[in-house]
Amino acid sequence: MVIEGDREVPPTKWYNILWMLLFGWKTVAVLSAQSEEEEWYIGFEDFHGNWMLCQTPILDNNIAVKIGRESCRFFAISGPKPELMQELPLTLVARARVI
Repeated sequence: MVIEGDREVPPTKWYNILWMLLFGWKTVAVLSAQSEEEEWYIGFEDFHGNWMLCQTPILDNNIAVKIGRESCRFFAISGPKPELMQELPLTLVARARVI
């Protein structure tokens, strides 16, 4: 699932990632995945084109993710057994600006 970026923040660069993560990114997207498993995992493609997978299992149906200037592609997989993992459909539940 591709989430459109927030055009109100500066472009993400190697030198401002930490600042943007802590103070600059104010838009969040709430994503939902329907899984028959008790836990699932979220992943994304960063602005360099690298695929990242969060190693912390998600135990709820929803997760909020911060959105930077660039559009971002997210995916979800079921867990916890690697041989049984499969991609889960994601739904955008809400998009909000955090103050």
